[in-house]
Amino acid sequence: MVHPLAPAFSLHPPQSFPPHHPHSAQLSEKLLLACETALAYYLALSFTPFAQWLTENGSREAVALQCEMASESKKAWQFIVDREVEAPERFQAIQSYRAAMAVMHQQVGFVGELYQSGMIDEAEREMMEEPIGMLRG
Repeated sequence: MVHPLAPAFSLHPPQSFPPHHPHSAQLSEKLLLACETALAYYLALSFTPFAQWLTENGSREAVALQCEMASESKKAWQFIVDREVEAPERFQAIQSYRAAMAVMHQQVGFVGELYQSGMIDEAEREMMEEPIGMLRG
C-alpha cells in the first residue's frame, strides 16, 4: 500500500543515485518537497490553536475529529521517519538546508532592522543582502 502522503517518487522502489547522476538532483528536490509538505502537515495537525480548542471542547464530534487528526499526524510523522531511514544522507542534507535557510532568513531580518534603525544606508543594506540573496537562490 502506498502511503497517502507519498509523492510520486515513492511509488517506485527506493533508488540511490550517485551525486553526479542526472536523476540525483531531481530525486533530492522531490524528497525535499515531500519532507517539507509532510512536516507542514504534521505541524498543522499537532500545534494549532484549533487542536487545543478541540481538546478543551470535549464534545463527541470534537473527540472524533481529534482522533482523526492524531491518526493523520502519526502518518505524517511516520512518513518523515521512513524517509530518514530510506535515505539518511539526503535527509541530513535536507535538515542542513532547512537550518541554513532559517539562518539566512534571520540575517535578512537583521539587516532590515539595521536599515530601519538608520545604522546602515541603502547601499550598505544592498551590499549586505547580496551574498544572502545569492545563497538563497
